[in-house]
Amino acid sequence: MVARRFRSLACAGAVWLAPAAANAQAATALERLEPAPAGDGFFAVPRAEVAGDLRASASLVFSYAHAPLSLRVGAGDAAQEAGEVVSYQLTGHLLAAIEIRRFLKLDLDVPVTLAQGGESPSITGLVSALPPGTPTTYGSPAGAAMNDLRLGVRLVLLPQRGAIPAASLVYAVWVPTGDATAFAGTGEVRHMPSIVVGADMGRFSYSIALGRRVQDTRGGLGLLGGELVAGGAIAGRFGRFSANAELYGSTVTVDALPFGRGTTNIELLVGGRATLGPLALGLAGGPGLTAGVGTPTFRVVASVGASFDVPQKARAEGATGGDASASGRDPKANAKGNAKGNKGPGVEAAAAPDADGDGVPDAKDVCPDRAGDATPTAARPGCPPDRDGDAIADADDVCPDEAGVASADPARYGCALDTDGDGIADAVDACPKERGEANADPKITGCPASVRVEGTQIVILQEVNFATGSDVIAPESYALLEQVAAVFAQHPEIARVAIDGHTDNVGVERANVTLSQRRAVAVVRWLVDHGVDARRLEARGFGPRRPVASNDKPEGRAKNRRVEFQILRRTPLGEAGWKEGAAK
Repeated sequence: MVARRFRSLACAGAVWLAPAAANAQAATALERLEPAPAGDGFFAVPRAEVAGDLRASASLVFSYAHAPLSLRVGAGDAAQEAGEVVSYQLTGHLLAAIEIRRFLKLDLDVPVTLAQGGESPSITGLVSALPPGTPTTYGSPAGAAMNDLRLGVRLVLLPQRGAIPAASLVYAVWVPTGDATAFAGTGEVRHMPSIVVGADMGRFSYSIALGRRVQDTRGGLGLLGGELVAGGAIAGRFGRFSANAELYGSTVTVDALPFGRGTTNIELLVGGRATLGPLALGLAGGPGLTAGVGTPTFRVVASVGASFDVPQKARAEGATGGDASASGRDPKANAKGNAKGNKGPGVEAAAAPDADGDGVPDAKDVCPDRAGDATPTAARPGCPPDRDGDAIADADDVCPDEAGVASADPARYGCALDTDGDGIADAVDACPKERGEANADPKITGCPASVRVEGTQIVILQEVNFATGSDVIAPESYALLEQVAAVFAQHPEIARVAIDGHTDNVGVERANVTLSQRRAVAVVRWLVDHGVDARRLEARGFGPRRPVASNDKPEGRAKNRRVEFQILRRTPLGEAGWKEGAAK
């Protein structure tokens, strides 16, 4: 009852209008949820940072608002509800975004009202120009309608520095593509500059936004005008899941009293998201807390989206060369082809049974059910040619001159065993479980160029570089960290790894310890963003306390400024053995 009482059209203007103005009043964007850009992670509040170097995102957001527009007669405590102009509204948002160089993000929102309806309430005696007792009816919209399209750009002004939050300038423009007669558009261009401040602290993140939306109301028509818009959001991450709480709203600032009961919209959303590979699924809901136009009694939001690193995807496609089956080799198809082959010499003269018709009597045919080599000196009479002697016919053998094994991968059928799939046989691969490149040195051939697993460490042969005095990872280190992420993908038995940050002894020790911890957290965050499960990682900072070389010389100090990957725990259970908490 309390929520119902404080949510309505109230004094926002509908009861003050003559019927001739009713259609103009419909020129209002009733949907008060403006989804955060695709890939941001929150439902309504945008983030301040741009996480990707060149990352694309897309998502679908569905918003159900219950009773967002009601009609009330009277004022104050004497006001009574006369019916719901809009009893429900279901809106779908198609979102797309691209992040560029970690400082620029462009986004698009294509919203559509999928369904809506109301009671078409009537009020008697509202308009003095009409005969007494004549009802004034406010028609409710029905069916689907296009909404105003939104274009946005985000420019990072200050990147996050440890606990110091990032700050961004965001500018959004709404194009009047919506149906202005169905509470789905304003018929006018709207635009909004805003400032967003926020930070990602690993398991905890937050964002705060404040903007001013400007709208030409055509001489005051429409239920809304210029607005002050604000929102705040917090989230906590727990492995693949996150819990969100968001408070957002607006208040009309043109031709109306700001922060008035009927001119202010405030809503609360509580929910969560789950990450399943490249997909992110979200569900949230919450009440409307004020009586402003468009504020529902409650709202439910559901979303599904995906983000991917564009350069990483392009490299993956180039490395795999498309579908492995494109080689066109199908052992079964080849077998059928051989079975229909020409008969060998002397078949017609053979007196003994020859089931496969290859000219070799069944009694002498090593492969009596498959046409093969009828040469008397053949190593395996009656079998298809097999130059490498691995019992896989040359016609089926992708590597006919190299003894191999039957493989589930058609592109490797008959080739030597290659566990890691790097094209180097296990027999000569110095790192048979890690993808690498061929090398003239047999001790390192087949090993990763810069990353390998050795004992209790993931050893990196290059350094993870950061901007001087900060925890911002240098772009030239992305390729190295991609190799580290690949090692995690190839070794599900590695259950827990500590990312250890170290510094030299220049400066204050306490500051160095803090800096090393922030850098370790930055590496953890990068790996999680690129597919490594957060349960497998923890960050530690040691500052200058564990040197590996003397700090008396520059080359020694350079060696001490490093990031290490210590394997704390392995498990034979694979992913089932990854657990939160301290390593055991």
